[in-house]
Amino acid sequence: MRLPEPISAERFAELNDFRKRKWPGFEFQRFLCIWLRVECGLSTDSIAKTLGWHVNTIRFTQKDFIKRGVCALTEGSKGGRNRSLMTKEEEKEFLSQFEEAGKKGNILTVSNIKSALEDRLGKKIHLSTV
Repeated sequence: MRLPEPISAERFAELNDFRKRKWPGFEFQRFLCIWLRVECGLSTDSIAKTLGWHVNTIRFTQKDFIKRGVCALTEGSKGGRNRSLMTKEEEKEFLSQFEEAGKKGNILTVSNIKSALEDRLGKKIHLSTV
């Protein structure tokens, strides 16, 4: 088993102050990921089992905390639009033209939307993307 990277006294004090706050969403689990190691001396495997996370997620979270401090526990989110082709605003603007046609009683087909989307993006896309 590999030895964990040490956490400095400064980071520990920062973590202790953070412990006294209330957390939304994943912040509490991220906090526990660090706290269980520092305060309880639990191994990475034990913390992963306790939180229901993968061991690599525990290591990444701990390393990120050591590097960036408490902001590593509060910033970032799970998931996201990592492969989106347009922003939400661009999508809304693009689809509005089809909404108007639909309101007028025109038949909307995926192939028409796909063609317009390919023209807009300047590249071919798979039908399932539409």
